[in-house]
Amino acid sequence: MFINNIDKTVLKLFFIYIVICFFMLSCQRNRLDAQNVKAMIVEESGIFVKNGLIVSPTQIKNLNKIIEVVGKDKASQIFIDTLNDERWEVRAFSAYLLGEIKNKKYVQELTSLQKDKIIVVSGFATMSLKKIGEDNDTYDGILYLLKTLKDPAASFVDRMVAADLIGVINDRRAVPYLIDILYKIEKPSIRDQILKALGAIGDERAVPVIDEFLESHQSLSMNCQFALGALGKIGNKNAVDVLINFIQNVDNDLLLSPHIS
Repeated sequence: MFINNIDKTVLKLFFIYIVICFFMLSCQRNRLDAQNVKAMIVEESGIFVKNGLIVSPTQIKNLNKIIEVVGKDKASQIFIDTLNDERWEVRAFSAYLLGEIKNKKYVQELTSLQKDKIIVVSGFATMSLKKIGEDNDTYDGILYLLKTLKDPAASFVDRMVAADLIGVINDRRAVPYLIDILYKIEKPSIRDQILKALGAIGDERAVPVIDEFLESHQSLSMNCQFALGALGKIGNKNAVDVLINFIQNVDNDLLLSPHIS
């Protein structure tokens, strides 16, 4: 009887010991992961750049893991801290992460980031504000991107990125500005990006100006191909009519372009 009681006591103590060890390991794991989140963001931001500023499914999975381990509020605060990192890719990636969390509490930080001197960082801050649903702040960011796009003194890369981000943000309020500057842009490759942005936004107001553009570019120019691609993405009846009319009156070689698929 006495031995049985000892066995039961030992088992209880052993069970308590296991529970305590598990709890301590769990706390240590959480603490270590929280300390390493910034390092993970730096590493993931490098992958983000190598992927052409595209966030991969694996990175989304890693983001969810971070939030699961340290909690949404703590993760958000870490992302806020890394918004001030000296590396532009870390700032841009952190802005993206805050957009995925969709917490209006961090609108002010993202709004401030729209003034970042690196256009990619500014654009991703605006993109995240769009996801959060802050239309006024999103509009301010779009105007900043449009200003860069129109500025002949801005670098070629910045202007290309600005046009691309406007299309990705996909806000119809940008359409009148894009229509207005289409003919004013001196570099054909930047016009390509504007046409892509119009197609990505998909607003039918762009159809007449694209039709006019095609009439003045009856050739196999790349601009013409991107214009056709934009019409295909807009896809309403007027766009399809313009597309069919052009196809019926152009060299068949143009139809082989990947930009109109």
